[in-house]
Amino acid sequence: MSSSMKFLQLNVQKQRNVQHSVMNDVSLKDYVALVISEPHVAEMNGKVITSPIGHQSWTAILPSGRHEGRWAVRSMLWVRRDIEFEQVSAPSEDLTVGLLRLPDRSVLLASVYVEGANAAALRGSMGLLDDAVSTAQRRGGPRLDVVVASDSNRHDQL
Repeated sequence: MSSSMKFLQLNVQKQRNVQHSVMNDVSLKDYVALVISEPHVAEMNGKVITSPIGHQSWTAILPSGRHEGRWAVRSMLWVRRDIEFEQVSAPSEDLTVGLLRLPDRSVLLASVYVEGANAAALRGSMGLLDDAVSTAQRRGGPRLDVVVASDSNRHDQL
């Protein structure tokens, strides 16, 4: 792996074709993770199903919480299959957090969706992020970097 890491953050606006296109884009093969807001997912029989259900290059990471209804989650990660990854629990459908384990460091990666003009949601997300960073620091390691990617609108400055 090179000394730099690449992440792509994108709001796919719940569009299946956009999500599939990004995941199958060969120019992204060296990216560590795809950080997705408003992913195309479905809930069937109480389970959240990603679109696609599986992929040869990426592993789907869904948030720990779920919304009721058609769009159960509003954030997710697709992590490259050859990267060691451990999910960090954050009880929210709008926050997906995990720890990338690299030889010389760990990287806490968070995909955050904050509902527009909702100060309580922003405060809640910040509190959960703070908890996730504390959890990652307790797990140790030589170095911890933090990457937060968000669908931040001008009215929601994460």
